[in-house]
Amino acid sequence: MEGKKGVVFGKEHTAMTKGVFIILMLIHHALSDSCINLYNVSTIINDKKLISDIVSFSKICISGFAFLSAYGMTCGIKKVSQREYFNFLCRQLIKLEASVVFVYVFAVMYKNFIIKEPIRILYNKGNGFKFVYMFIDAIGMSTYFQTPEINITWWYLYFAILLIMTMPFLYIIYKKFRYLLLPTSIFLPMALSSLEVRAGVQSNYAMLLPVAMLGIAFAYEGWFEKIKFHKVGAKFTWRGVKVIISIAILKIAFDIWTNVSSDFAYVFIPVIPYMIFEFVGEIPLLRTALKVIGENATNIFLTHTFIYYYWYSKIIYHSRKDWCIVLILLIMSVILSWMIELLKMVSGYNKLLKKVLIGIERH
Repeated sequence: MEGKKGVVFGKEHTAMTKGVFIILMLIHHALSDSCINLYNVSTIINDKKLISDIVSFSKICISGFAFLSAYGMTCGIKKVSQREYFNFLCRQLIKLEASVVFVYVFAVMYKNFIIKEPIRILYNKGNGFKFVYMFIDAIGMSTYFQTPEINITWWYLYFAILLIMTMPFLYIIYKKFRYLLLPTSIFLPMALSSLEVRAGVQSNYAMLLPVAMLGIAFAYEGWFEKIKFHKVGAKFTWRGVKVIISIAILKIAFDIWTNVSSDFAYVFIPVIPYMIFEFVGEIPLLRTALKVIGENATNIFLTHTFIYYYWYSKIIYHSRKDWCIVLILLIMSVILSWMIELLKMVSGYNKLLKKVLIGIERH
C-alpha cells in the first residue's frame, strides 16, 4: 500500500531502523553485566538494576532484525510472480552468504597473520584440524552443526538463512489465511521448538517465527502507512496522541520484558520502526546518522564482536564510561565496515557478485 503522496516505509526507513537496532545490539553486548563488572565500567545511571534491565531489554534488537528481514523480503516477493520465488530466494541467500564469506576470510586472515592466533587451534575439536569446520563456519551454519565458530554472535546467521529459505512458503501461507495466521503463529513455535530440541538444534527459528510473521503482515497489509496517514481530528493533536501511545507501548514492552518474560515482548517490536517512520525520520541530522549506521548493519553485526570481545577490548573499555564505550565501538565498527566495502570494490568481489546475481535472474 502507498501512503499519502506515495510515502511508504521503504529502504530508507528500513536503514534508519536498522541503525537503531544496531545501537541496541552494541549496548546489549558491550554493556552486559559481565563486561561492566570485568572492566569496572561507570554508568550514567547509578541504579544497577535499571541499567541491567535496559541492557537486557536491548536484546529486543534480535526480534527487530527478524521483523525487518521478513518485512523487506515480503516487499520484494510482492513484486515478483510465483514462478520467480525460487530465483528471489537464491538472490537473497547469495547476497547474505557473500557478505558472510568475505568477512569470514578477512577475519581468518587477520586472526592468523596479524593477531598471531593460529586458526588450526580453533578448528581442532579433539579429532584433528578439519577444513570442513572452516567451510561450515564460513557459511554461517556452525550453530546447526554445533562445530567450532570464529565468532560467538554469528548464531543468528542460521536463523537468517532458514528464514530466507522458508520465506516464500510463509508468504504464500499468509496470503491465503491473512489475519487468521497471526494467532496461529504464536502457538506454532511450541511445536517447532520441540522438534529443534529433539534434533539437538538451537536455531531460534521457532522463537523468532512469530515476529517474522508480524513482519510479513505489516508489509502485506501496509499497516505502517495506514496508521501514519489515518486521520482522527486535528493533525497536530492526533500526532501528539500517537507519540504518547508509542512511548506507552515501549514502556509496556519494557515492563513485560523485565517483570514477566522476554518471550512475549516481541509483539511490540513494530512500534520502533513505526516511530522511525512517523517521527524520528523527519529529524535531519539524526536521520542521516541512523541511515549511515543502518546501511552498514550487516558488516557491523559480523565484525563488532571481533573488536570489543576478541581483539581490542582494551581500546573499547579504556575510558570505562558506558556512553563512551558504545560510541567508540560504533565508530570503529562503521570505519571497519567502510574498509570492508572498499576491499570488496577494489578486489573485484562486488563485480563477481553482480555477475552471479545477473546469471540467476536470467535463469
